[in-house]
Amino acid sequence: MRLFIYPIPCIPSPFKGEGENKKEGLSPLLDTPDTGMEYERERSRTMNESQWTAKICKLIQGSDISSLKAIYSELSYKKSFETILKTYFGAEAPRFMAKPDLIMVFEDYSRKFEDYALIAIELKYFGLSPSLDKNLREASRQIGQALRYHLFGFDSAVLWHTFAEDVGDEIIVSYSTLIGEVFDKLELSLVYFSTKIQPDNSFKVYKPMNLQLVGSLDWLVGWMRDISLDKRNPLLHEDSKDQKVTERRRALKVALRVP
Repeated sequence: MRLFIYPIPCIPSPFKGEGENKKEGLSPLLDTPDTGMEYERERSRTMNESQWTAKICKLIQGSDISSLKAIYSELSYKKSFETILKTYFGAEAPRFMAKPDLIMVFEDYSRKFEDYALIAIELKYFGLSPSLDKNLREASRQIGQALRYHLFGFDSAVLWHTFAEDVGDEIIVSYSTLIGEVFDKLELSLVYFSTKIQPDNSFKVYKPMNLQLVGSLDWLVGWMRDISLDKRNPLLHEDSKDQKVTERRRALKVALRVP
């Protein structure tokens, strides 16, 4: 049984009736009769990143992922974070707050992160469109964005690229290989996943390894969890622990209501 520390505040679904249609013959994710996968394909073509964030949060919320205690979607924790830092540590928060697309809290049985691991996720979604190349170029210039989450005390940070089903494998492999090379050669302290969503909400994986395996969301997030536990925020390492970042992590835990 999963015991949530705090209610999962996913942002409202952009799809009419999502989560409400439980009658026979209706998909829980679609407001149309489940007569095939074309409805889901069409949505994947036109989905934007905010809609994708809403969808993936709801899918994870309804999953059964081992050790997952809470998930937050586009959560604004700025006010409480600033108040806690100032009241208890006499410190000021950074001028600009980093707001992850998703925050996942896992119980850390290995105790690498004390009791719980706070993992920040930066999501990018790419549909097949005339602007795909432009969107990929823009995203390639932003691959370091997730690094800022380290300054706010997150234990690990993940960059997760997801492609729509109708984007060709050759495009995904070429792009993911380039991004992966940047991560590997610069030894970035980030986790990188590149995936393609399938009509049944499973995922084909291209990075961190180009195995092109297709697996369930539970399997994927479990893999993401395991790699994140091994790639910790370098500013929180015992050998090089940064006092300011350590204080921010403590404030972050209180803001997220994590014991």
